[in-house]
Amino acid sequence: MEKLEPIIRNRFWILSGLVVILSLAGWWMASSSLATTIVTRTKEIKDAEDKIPKGNIPSADYSNKLSTINTYQERQVELARTMLWDQQRAKMAWPKNIQPYADEAGYRGEFAPLARDIYRTSSPSDIASVWQKVRPFNAQTGEGVVVFPLQAMPVKYWRDLPPTSKEMWDAQEDLWLLDSLLSTITQLNGGETTNNRLDASIHQILKLQLMGGKRGEPIDAPAAGGDPSGGSSEGYSPPMAMGGDAFSSGGGGRGGKIAPPASADFPIKEEFGSAGGEGGLNGSSSSADSFAADPSALGDGAPQMAAARRYIDDDEGAPFRTRGFYLSVLMDHRRIPDFIAELTSNERSVWPVEIVRVQMIRKNEDGNFARGGASGMPSYGAEAGSFGGSSPTFGTASEGITGGGANSVPPEFLTQPQGINPQDANNPMLMNKIQAANAALQTALTDPNIAEVVIAGYFTLYNPPQAAPDAAAATSADSTATPAAPATSETPAGTEATTPEMTNPAPAEPSPVDGATPAAPVNPAPTDPAAADPAATPPASTTPATPAAPATPAVPVTPAAEPAAPTGETVPAAPPAGGT
Repeated sequence: MEKLEPIIRNRFWILSGLVVILSLAGWWMASSSLATTIVTRTKEIKDAEDKIPKGNIPSADYSNKLSTINTYQERQVELARTMLWDQQRAKMAWPKNIQPYADEAGYRGEFAPLARDIYRTSSPSDIASVWQKVRPFNAQTGEGVVVFPLQAMPVKYWRDLPPTSKEMWDAQEDLWLLDSLLSTITQLNGGETTNNRLDASIHQILKLQLMGGKRGEPIDAPAAGGDPSGGSSEGYSPPMAMGGDAFSSGGGGRGGKIAPPASADFPIKEEFGSAGGEGGLNGSSSSADSFAADPSALGDGAPQMAAARRYIDDDEGAPFRTRGFYLSVLMDHRRIPDFIAELTSNERSVWPVEIVRVQMIRKNEDGNFARGGASGMPSYGAEAGSFGGSSPTFGTASEGITGGGANSVPPEFLTQPQGINPQDANNPMLMNKIQAANAALQTALTDPNIAEVVIAGYFTLYNPPQAAPDAAAATSADSTATPAAPATSETPAGTEATTPEMTNPAPAEPSPVDGATPAAPVNPAPTDPAAADPAATPPASTTPATPAAPATPAVPVTPAAEPAAPTGETVPAAPPAGGT
């Protein structure tokens, strides 16, 4: 015990030393394991990184070839742009008496004062011819298909003062776009020759406008849908509402329906921005729905659109511009997909169309016309040709849609007067035809499938290319033709200018002339200069062929043997003479 007493007395320090030793051993074991793990994970990461393929730095040859491909693609884009412009330019037809002036002025050029005055007097007939393409319905004769008076054309007339050159270009450009739009409606209705109401899908054009604006401009407080004047309609904006069930309150069935809006119109600024020109040329509006020319027909009002933008996309340097259109029609809603397809893929039109919004409401649900015909449906009374309510009235010349002034339709071009011509009232056959046509229209407009459809979109107009690719092709052709010059420069490099002349007598041109005297080539063989004398005249004309001769300067006789070949056996005598 005495020997253990020191150990027991110092047990604390002994145990403390053991703890330190064990701690160090544990730390070393743990750190070595952790270090091994770190090394292993680091190696795995580096191995994974090495497996990633590294891209090669492109060489100069690669960069040059890539630049060539890019240049080629840019040229193809320019060629496509030129092709599209040429297609549109071919359709930019002016009236015959203006076309020579337009050709002289060039695209968007200045017209002579005489041309502007001629256009003032001739444009109404051109407008009428475009309007006729839609086959407008004439209540006086029963002819036509679509209810669309001439007053509803979104165009401008000039009474006293001739238009400026810019106004002429703008007016004619709008006519080209209207021609494309109305032709599309005609094609959907069965073509230009049909007069059958049963083949028609579009029976009335309620509104038609061309306008400008800003694409994607933010709207402060979107007006309620279905109320183009911006009034409240409890937030209703139906997207392609098919049928009356779209207006259900959500409880199911027909018992909880709310009243549908009176019109499918929507504020134009929602699509074209507040800078949109709501109307035709220079802000003039057009509406066959309300021929009283309500200035607030489509949003903020027409009076403030005098300085509106003409185009939507009109960036300087861009290859194209866009002009918006707003179209409202009464049509069979089952043909809406066909109508949109015809608008966007009409092969007869060179003005591409982009549809940005389509909206509709059913008009005759349950067989009754919604809202009692207050939204532009023509209702024929006892007197054929008169329209009731707020519907169009084909009135006298003083009742133009534009309200008189410089924009009103000239009296001589109002072709749809009110009522029936008294001279035709005593013609039973004609009266039956008129009554049948009016009855067919009334039946079509009260069909349960009739809907008011509003379509908004853009026309694309290509700008003329700044540098014509044809000119670039001509310059490249000239540059490729220049290598021919070195070929001519090589000929003087050969200093044997005299040797070609000595070999010129040998070609076959002079010898066939003397084909009747075969012995002649043998006699002048010793005297080659004498033989060159009669051939002195050909060298002037045959000198272009001489560059091939310097390749064989030591054998001038072999050509001499060739002219002798047609003559016969005297040829072998010539080589010894030439060899000497």
